Amino acid sequence: MGENEERDRTIASVQEQVDRILAGDMEVEWRIEDREPFAAFLPDDQRAASDLAARWVSIAGESGGVEGLAAAADAMSESLGSYRPGLVEHSVKLFLTHCSEAREHLVMRSLEERQPGLVAPSFRWAEAPASSPPPPATERRGEAPR
Repeated sequence: MGENEERDRTIASVQEQVDRILAGDMEVEWRIEDREPFAAFLPDDQRAASDLAARWVSIAGESGGVEGLAAAADAMSESLGSYRPGLVEHSVKLFLTHCSEAREHLVMRSLEERQPGLVAPSFRWAEAPASSPPPPATERRGEAPR
């Protein structure tokens, strides 16, 4: 196998691992008692997520290149169950946003791609049956509230 093929396979493997973490498609063995969900608006939670993402950026930088990304992705998977629900997932998003190597090789898929069926499309007035009552003025395009 050529060097580029191996690199591409590693990137695909890391992308799959990241996608599974963000989709909540990983088996988690909880090693903590506190299972209060992560809250991105709480300063302590923000700091914890940022610190975890920074650790993965450091891990990725130690080996460098796609090998570093693979090492960081392994660390991400190992982190599941050691932190409150949602913290690892948020940290993965920070990693994808702030690690230059990750930005170059990986993508953060949309919520619709990661978890199809979780998000329902918004109601569209134009598609409503004729017998439906009109929406509130604030929902009508181009009209000011009355």
